[in-house]
Amino acid sequence: MKTILVLFLAAILLSCDSSSDSSDECSVLDKTFNNSDTSLTIAKVKLEKLPDCVHNLKNLKEIGLFGVGLKVLPESIGKLKKLEFLYIIENPIEHLPESIGDLSSLISLHVEYSEIKSLPESIGKLKNLEEISFSSTNITEIPESIGDMESLEVIWAESIQISSFPESIKKLKDHLKTIYISGTNFTKEGRQQLREWLPNTEVM
Repeated sequence: MKTILVLFLAAILLSCDSSSDSSDECSVLDKTFNNSDTSLTIAKVKLEKLPDCVHNLKNLKEIGLFGVGLKVLPESIGKLKKLEFLYIIENPIEHLPESIGDLSSLISLHVEYSEIKSLPESIGKLKNLEEISFSSTNITEIPESIGDMESLEVIWAESIQISSFPESIKKLKDHLKTIYISGTNFTKEGRQQLREWLPNTEVM
């Protein structure tokens, strides 16, 4: 059933583009999936922008976009209040919308192997997020708001050009279990500082 769903949604997405009126496609999506808990996974097809019509699927719990050439994630992504898992992997997207912080049910956020340059301050609003990965991106600085992510347990921050985390990360000391920083610019002293701030966290 899930395979059929994914293929159907992929066909809808590929038929939509930013220059056309997608109201018909949106109507089909609403009538077909409005009362369903669903997962959308698309890989290895060209999809530069996720159309707004997908965000009418209020019950989506998981979105996975793998190597589709995604460049734009619309602000309307924040309307998916039941979304728990968001994977945007191997895509040329450079920015995440501020509305990402409105995904109040989000548990897992992965944007690795992308062109992401920064994380929006709004990520601090993700109170239920347990894991975040931004490894192998163009991120050079971590927002202060990371310290507000009160459920965060794992951070993957490997192979990026950072040498420190903001001091606000100390607020995660009671629940952050592991942080991965291999392939970064952290010095020995920087790693030691991180361990002092996060005495209960395994720094890898």
